[in-house]
Amino acid sequence: MSVIFAYWRSGGTVLALIAVVAAAMLYIALDALMGGARKSHLALLRILVTTAPLLGLFGTVTGMIHAFRAISVDMRSITPDIAHGIATALITTQAGLVVALLGIALGRMPRR
Repeated sequence: MSVIFAYWRSGGTVLALIAVVAAAMLYIALDALMGGARKSHLALLRILVTTAPLLGLFGTVTGMIHAFRAISVDMRSITPDIAHGIATALITTQAGLVVALLGIALGRMPRR
């Protein structure tokens, strides 16, 4: 369980935004399964699928800025700040891509 919390902390605010996008996509998909999906819901799903990898990229840029800031302070060694910045970059990129792939799969589900 502590690994999950460490993963979550490393992703920071951007990972929280990606989680909100994922929750919204799942809500729309469940609504579609129950037969309540409208065209506006599917349009929103497309927007969320497009947004997820962009949020991941935003997290990548944020994490790398954090890492380079830490490098500029102490260029002699790998510090925890550098490792944290790189972890943020990788985790948010991974989460954004996973959510986008999930959304693509949900968008291809058969409709009633």
